[in-house]
Amino acid sequence: MSYAFFSVTDKTGIEVLAKEFVAKGIQLVSTGGTRKYLLDHGFTVLPIEKITNKPEAFQGRMKSISFEMASGILFRRQDPNDLKEAADLQIPQIDYVVINFYPFAKKQSEGLSFDELVDYIDIGGPSLLRAAAKNFESVTVLSNVNQYEDCVRQLQQEGRTSIGYRKTLAKEAFLLTAKYDQAISDRFIREDKGDLRYGENPHQSAVANVDTTYWNLLMDNKEMSYNNYLDSHHAWLAALDLHKEYQDKSGVVVVKHNNPCGFAVHGSASRALELAWEGDPVSAFGSVVAVNTEVNAEVALFLKDKFIEIIIAPTYSEDAMQILKSKNNLRILQAPLAFPNHQQRTTVIAGELVQNFDTKTNWEIEWKTKNKITSKENLLRFSFLAAKHLKSNAIVLAREVDDGLQMVGAGMGQPNRIDCIKRLAIPRMKEYFSEIKMNEVVLASDAFFPFADSIDICKEYGITTIIQPGGSIRDKDVIAAADAAGIAMAMTATRHFKH
Repeated sequence: MSYAFFSVTDKTGIEVLAKEFVAKGIQLVSTGGTRKYLLDHGFTVLPIEKITNKPEAFQGRMKSISFEMASGILFRRQDPNDLKEAADLQIPQIDYVVINFYPFAKKQSEGLSFDELVDYIDIGGPSLLRAAAKNFESVTVLSNVNQYEDCVRQLQQEGRTSIGYRKTLAKEAFLLTAKYDQAISDRFIREDKGDLRYGENPHQSAVANVDTTYWNLLMDNKEMSYNNYLDSHHAWLAALDLHKEYQDKSGVVVVKHNNPCGFAVHGSASRALELAWEGDPVSAFGSVVAVNTEVNAEVALFLKDKFIEIIIAPTYSEDAMQILKSKNNLRILQAPLAFPNHQQRTTVIAGELVQNFDTKTNWEIEWKTKNKITSKENLLRFSFLAAKHLKSNAIVLAREVDDGLQMVGAGMGQPNRIDCIKRLAIPRMKEYFSEIKMNEVVLASDAFFPFADSIDICKEYGITTIIQPGGSIRDKDVIAAADAAGIAMAMTATRHFKH
């Protein structure tokens, strides 16, 4: 005998599904409210107690969780040992699981208190849904009313559901349980730590679900905001990349609105900070400063009279802490020199996007032009690393200075590369570094040049060395334009878009 288990809060359309199950000789099983609904619609429904051999308990908190129910879903139909064990234990074969959860998010939006919301945390539903999804080779798991029509169609046409369809349903079930648990987790975090003052803007509510063992707030005289966490995230990822590539030097990144406005490495942490700050001293006001070596007294003294929101470092000297603690509105963060071990997730309409963090830096530089300036390859790597951490489209100008490397101009977040070069990177460099000669700097682009027009602009302003990923269908035209202009151009074959 094959069974279909129903336990739903939203009962839309279940009678159509139940009718098809009955037509296929499948026995319906259900819990209290769902069973009553099906009985009222003329179906014969086995109460779950006939399978669990236990009554509902604790005012409905205990209904569907049982050895018999979980076993009936999980045992492998293709495994002779499982089949024998199921028969010996008189385990029912539950081939269809139809579940949707208590409406936790909906009730939260209605303003229920924390204690009231606890009653809307579904336990049995997610447990059995996950069990059914795990055993998708044999079990069809339906977690959304929009899935019923396709299931009925397959049953009518094929007599059963296909393995591909069951696997898709399993994926959707796991996504649902993940989102459900995340909503509950967020509410518990909010109860424990409280809401952030607001989100990205004052009219947006927000909560921070962060690992406080990674972000160690050493001085909490002012709470972290939503934007503080975002800027700290981007600043520290860039600082980690600098540490990976220049372990014998100090790397400093100054970030404003998720973009580095200062980027430098030097043997001295204080000098690296000076170089980074010089990159754009106007934008550095109210910034996040990330230092990937110990913050010493010299670094702290440089920042003492400057307004920054946050400083991040792996360690701080005692003298530095004494100086920094005098800045009442400063947040002091300690973070490890370790990349996050989770994936990058971005919520979009109707779902989320998941990808690995972009930690690639081991580029193979290949010169594509007749002119090759191999002596500048270290500077080119540095400039390309800086471009990687800017919002696309991104252009970086960088130079060697005082045994260090410094970003001296940047253009980012523009729909085209020409504006990044002509209207942002070069004018900023000329404003803050009027003494620099153009042949002293290199230019990096986070993605390929689609046309030769960017090369024409570089020639116009006297730029002599370029690094870019390549990969355009017009690479030959771009290389030819660089050769004609006497520009040395290298490619990495790696793009670093950032949105």
